[in-house]
Amino acid sequence: MRSLWLRTRATGAETKLHVDGSPDDPVWSPDGRQLAFALKPQGAAESNVYVIDLARPDQPRALTSPGAERWPVGWSPDGRLILYVEVAKDTRYDLWVAPASGGSPTPVVRGPGKDQGARFSPDGRYIAYQSDESGVTRIYITTAAGDSRHTVIASTGEANHARWRGDGRELYYATPDHEVMAVPIRETASGLEPGTPRALFKATGRFEPAALGDRFLVLREAESQASTLVHVLTGWERDPR
Repeated sequence: MRSLWLRTRATGAETKLHVDGSPDDPVWSPDGRQLAFALKPQGAAESNVYVIDLARPDQPRALTSPGAERWPVGWSPDGRLILYVEVAKDTRYDLWVAPASGGSPTPVVRGPGKDQGARFSPDGRYIAYQSDESGVTRIYITTAAGDSRHTVIASTGEANHARWRGDGRELYYATPDHEVMAVPIRETASGLEPGTPRALFKATGRFEPAALGDRFLVLREAESQASTLVHVLTGWERDPR
């Protein structure tokens, strides 16, 4: 069974967060004081989104009422909203937001596609996500309000794992052959306008860009099937070297 653990960098001390079930997909709040995660409590039929305030780690609370499979994918930069995926019978995977403090959720993207892998832009005004609504998985951008304006970032070929640069002026994504691509983003009167994608490097695992987009943290797949240790390095994006 999975567990959530916190590790203190300075001392190496580890603390287990005790929750009723098997937590998954943890996402930090921007201020680092809260954690959203997916949890299927004992006896529940689906996973729901839960939030823990680290000042009260023994009191996790459900973000929404149960009734559908859900998992979190991100927070708005101001920490007010949690972005999550909800599985629906007719529309497959949909994107929703809900107030982190509690309240009614709002749909952002609902349609026939498998909409997931979403991230807020650094200013919180847009959301980049992947969808196979066209029959091919591509990267799209929509407004955080969830209106009908969508910008297609990768118009040809498969694309996934969208990530923003810290200033919102560049977006990164991965191709099926593990190429990490960079797309300049320009804001115009009619919305966001993507430039020409360029290849950066190959990465067989997930990646996260530093705020300036000059370095990337890459999770490499193990060459062996044997059990391996995973070392997590924090604070890497602030290293000026």
